[in-house]
Amino acid sequence: IGATDEMRYPPLTAELDHEVELVAVIGAETVDRADPLSSVLGYTVGNDVSARDLQRSGPPGVGMDLFAAKSQDRSTGLGPWIVTRDEFPEGSPKRRLTLKVNGDIRQDGNTAEMTWDVGFLVRFVDERSSFECGDVMFTGSPAGTGQGSGRFLQPGDIVEASVEGIGTLRNTVGRRFVESAAD
Repeated sequence: IGATDEMRYPPLTAELDHEVELVAVIGAETVDRADPLSSVLGYTVGNDVSARDLQRSGPPGVGMDLFAAKSQDRSTGLGPWIVTRDEFPEGSPKRRLTLKVNGDIRQDGNTAEMTWDVGFLVRFVDERSSFECGDVMFTGSPAGTGQGSGRFLQPGDIVEASVEGIGTLRNTVGRRFVESAAD
């Protein structure tokens, strides 16, 4: 969804979670694996919304169901714009990430603290599933998600995900539609 769109509360979850992330936007037809950052057009803000109860609902022997957790329609925010790579110092961006729910800071970290930098992640993903120009890649989230605290998103919550020097997504969580047996 866009930077100010309403976030859909998916009917299959009761544990809707937030994850502020730096998002890399690929700007090359083919990733240069020797210099993967040269293939990045720029960066934007993402809120990698997850349905945590669905994440734990994988069939026996499979474990986590990340597809169900991360693929709920109209819930993951992106934007408000792309800041091109040349606006940052050379190398992987080192930016403060924050996420607020109703003005309360839930996540506060820095991309410098991430396990893997953007170049490593672009190369790693491209070796397994090639990127195309315009693809986006979420890069990871700092501590403070609802999964860790037990504080999940609720209808009416105002969620603000920010990356220093890029911008802020401001999405309101929509009402929860619960599917009934008659549906």
